[in-house]
Amino acid sequence: MFSFVIVYINKKYDFNCYFWIVVLLVLALINAATGFFISPPVLTNTPSGYKFIYESNIFSYILYGVTIVCALNLVLRITKAIKSNSDFVKELLPLFIGIVVMLLGHVLYFLPVFKGFPI
Repeated sequence: MFSFVIVYINKKYDFNCYFWIVVLLVLALINAATGFFISPPVLTNTPSGYKFIYESNIFSYILYGVTIVCALNLVLRITKAIKSNSDFVKELLPLFIGIVVMLLGHVLYFLPVFKGFPI
């Protein structure tokens, strides 16, 4: 998503872009190989049916913290793009809303009521 936004708002890649791409890629690879940040979901039978339950740990907060800082960086870049070119508002508003909704969904994951999703 980060690369898509950078290309979409016609910005050149700078050190900041490469930094976030490398950091997110490294974190994703570590988690995929080890489950260190977020372990794979466990299929659990609940009264409302089967659900995949993700178990978070203290390291999950590190992953989400980095992701939130990266998303805030994207929001800042989108805001600057809108200020420099007012025609971007109609094009970037849905993208901006999508980023906020995705972040909100990940934050809500930490509340017990949103802990699982049905099959």
